Amino acid sequence: MSVDSNPPNTCWKCHKTYPVGTKICITCGVDLTTGEDLAFKGKPNPDQDEVDPYRPRSARDWFTMSLPGLFQPMTLVGFFGMAGIFVVLEMLAMMMLSGHIILTAVVVAAVGLIAWAQGIVFLLVGHFTLLHEGLTEIRGSQWHIFIVLTVAPVAIFMTIAGTQVPS
Repeated sequence: MSVDSNPPNTCWKCHKTYPVGTKICITCGVDLTTGEDLAFKGKPNPDQDEVDPYRPRSARDWFTMSLPGLFQPMTLVGFFGMAGIFVVLEMLAMMMLSGHIILTAVVVAAVGLIAWAQGIVFLLVGHFTLLHEGLTEIRGSQWHIFIVLTVAPVAIFMTIAGTQVPS
């Protein structure tokens, strides 16, 4: 496939558009300047009939493909910002529970969880996007990561909240 048929910072393989100056597509490993597929530079596994571009060959490949936001500084800043909002809101919800303001505490905790989910989506898609748009970009094993990282804080919160509910 010709690289010239796409704009200069659009990957020919996955059709994602990148900012000017980006050299490599983080989704599929294509060199955006030459069009060469860097993810499978060597020979494919002879036992496989067809090479799967979404199958990582190493732990580094797995992290790069599953959590591209880990390698983008501004995306990490967005994630930690959302994580901070999550922590503050969950602590506020705990204080509300101890003050017998149960329904408001549930709403505040839910908003905190939405902020946490937004931060996880930043890590999974590798750029800033709204939660509902980012969820459409998640694929394959990224759903497992999203569910585990979203459910774990909820389980911890529910465990702590269970000890705070007034009798």
